Amino acid sequence: MKKILVYTENYERGGGNQYVIDLINNFPENCSFILISNKNGMFESDLEKIERQFQYHTINIRSIPILYQNIKSGRLSKLFFFICRVLIKAFRFLIYGFFKWSNNKKIKKTIAYHNPALVISCNGGYPSAITCLDCVNSANQLKIPVWLTVVSMPHKKTMVDLLYKKIKDNINYLIVNSECIKNEFIVKRGFLPDKIVVLHNFIPTKEIHNGPVNFTRFNINLPVYKLGYIGRIEQAKGIMYLLDSFKKLLKDYPNLQLILTGSGRDMALAQTYCTENGIADKVIFMGYYHGNVKDVLTTFDVFIFPSLWEGLPYSVLEAMANARLVISTNVGGIPEIITDNENGFLVEPANSEKLYDKINYVLNSDDNHQIIANGVATIKDKFSGTLFRQKLKSLLDSSI
Repeated sequence: MKKILVYTENYERGGGNQYVIDLINNFPENCSFILISNKNGMFESDLEKIERQFQYHTINIRSIPILYQNIKSGRLSKLFFFICRVLIKAFRFLIYGFFKWSNNKKIKKTIAYHNPALVISCNGGYPSAITCLDCVNSANQLKIPVWLTVVSMPHKKTMVDLLYKKIKDNINYLIVNSECIKNEFIVKRGFLPDKIVVLHNFIPTKEIHNGPVNFTRFNINLPVYKLGYIGRIEQAKGIMYLLDSFKKLLKDYPNLQLILTGSGRDMALAQTYCTENGIADKVIFMGYYHGNVKDVLTTFDVFIFPSLWEGLPYSVLEAMANARLVISTNVGGIPEIITDNENGFLVEPANSEKLYDKINYVLNSDDNHQIIANGVATIKDKFSGTLFRQKLKSLLDSSI
């Protein structure tokens, strides 16, 4: 039995969590798992999705997000909290240096105790959660093979990169979920191409639409025509551009309804916008949905994904797998999924006018049957669990 230790630092629900779950669920049966995270780093609903036996432990880490949480929990005045933020930014490099030293000791001790054959450190972005980088360094110091996974486009270089400049040498593999992320690491971070493996997100076969599509429902003249979004309610996800476009669309299509599924830091901002612009009765904020996302997706007539920054989003794959018309911004790895006017529709990010034009074009199109069928076929052919498992096994065989 091959023992694998999986580590993640996490604070929000999202695709990064699902990627961790998909990795664990799709390794060969002769592997056992120890999952380690920061406190509350894995949500109960995520742990319930893991389909094999595993051990789960948390460790106390030091990080900037936790530091902010601790300051907030002290019920300090807004002025004092502002002063704390300024001081943290001013001395960020020293703070990161101390955190790196402290976290490395804890994580190295944890890895040594479990003595796995392989360590997988799962990060949302890069450099992002710094303890994921500490995990890489710790495993390397213990001479244990280590993979780093990244599921979003790397950020611009900062002082953090100076502290972790050896990461590209200390990993056995960098696992990313899109070709565009791979290219960014090669061009802007100097990672070696033969150390980077693209392992796309996938949709389980049982979750992919199989059978005829009821095209009569995709009729703009229906009493209610539903546009939908699933994801975090944040400005980085392009929510405000979507609301701005939707406000304009209502002038021509008063039967439209917009359903926003998810939660996030900008929920109040979005709700205030709707109230101030007189569209609150046409926008439904569902909050985070704990059930099968298919139940929500199949109520949409068109799925819209207006994000400004992405890796390769599960929600776009899920929408296409459920035979929905998809309109998305052309950011990150999304063009690896969608070819404009072939299996979905692409639009520039951060432009409410162009988003309006694209949605209007789709609503006025009489025949989107083939585009929907092509979308389902794309998921079956290119984003299947079979391909994911084959690549994963090959990587495992070359590592241990």
